[in-house]
Amino acid sequence: MRYEGSSTDPKPAVAEKWEVSPDGLVYTFYLRKGVKFYPSGDPFDATVVKWNYDDILRPGSLALTDLFGGPKSVQYDHTEIVDNYTVKIFPKPLALFIRMVSFVAHQREGPSLDASLP
Repeated sequence: MRYEGSSTDPKPAVAEKWEVSPDGLVYTFYLRKGVKFYPSGDPFDATVVKWNYDDILRPGSLALTDLFGGPKSVQYDHTEIVDNYTVKIFPKPLALFIRMVSFVAHQREGPSLDASLP
């Protein structure tokens, strides 16, 4: 997800669409098919998303924990893979989860996805 211009409404990027459960505790993301990492050409799929979110909880990770104040402030519980292009993310209750996902780029080390986005 991303922001365009001065808009504060998240727009689809590598997720074509998303749904939030009525209780706000489950976020289902439908991933865009055919997205590949540049320059390797490795596919972007549900396994990659799960790995990146699970990395938040790994000791010593430089993922979101650094940006949001360390492991004790992480608002993430787990991710479930539904199929190759669908994931369910279970954050700890957090009203701004969608905005946080749109704001934070998981660009640490490694190839970029930008070259394959529409």
